[in-house]
Amino acid sequence: MPRKHHRHHNGPPDGYHNGSQCDQFCSELKKYEGQFITLRTRSGDTIQGTMEEVADSGLVKIIQQGMLSPFMDDQLTVIRIIDIEHFTVPLSQDESSS
Repeated sequence: MPRKHHRHHNGPPDGYHNGSQCDQFCSELKKYEGQFITLRTRSGDTIQGTMEEVADSGLVKIIQQGMLSPFMDDQLTVIRIIDIEHFTVPLSQDESSS
């Protein structure tokens, strides 16, 4: 069974203040707006869904898909970028073959 390829990125440094040290991480995260993403928080929680927005204010919005059983509507999850340890996105077929 072939392994799934994912791109993995580490979060902003602990010394993050007012976005000044977060620019590179935020820029990388913004590249994946509108795509499925898996976030790992600094507390160890996993959040999966479609990246809605990475705001300049340091907030990240994720749409988590609803479930049929037990029934749950789609949910909007908002997390501070400083609380993200790392994120992972599936690679497209083109990227994984190179």
